[in-house]
Amino acid sequence: MIAKRGIQPIVEVTKAAKRIRSTTLNERIESGQFPSELTDLVDTFNEMLNRLQESFDRLSQFSADIALELRTPVNNMRGEARPKFLSASDAGRTNIANRWFPIWRKRFACRESSTAC
Repeated sequence: MIAKRGIQPIVEVTKAAKRIRSTTLNERIESGQFPSELTDLVDTFNEMLNRLQESFDRLSQFSADIALELRTPVNNMRGEARPKFLSASDAGRTNIANRWFPIWRKRFACRESSTAC
């Protein structure tokens, strides 16, 4: 009974730590409810969560930035190519389609497969 009561704060910290996921990194464990022996451990754990959350935030921002950086040149190329394609004769469009379709088909197939192309 006494041992169980002594271990209970450790069980509480463990349960709280298990609830925290990558989507809930903003949650913290309240250290005030634990004995002083566990307060340093809980505070250190919370500091680690702060660093993890900052890393996830930076990674998310980087992903958003890189997506925008990649989208802009692709849209520019599409914007330049579309009028040329539409103004080409039927034979010209067929020629363009025959040259590029196999290349694009291969690229999309590579994206969907798990093997390197």
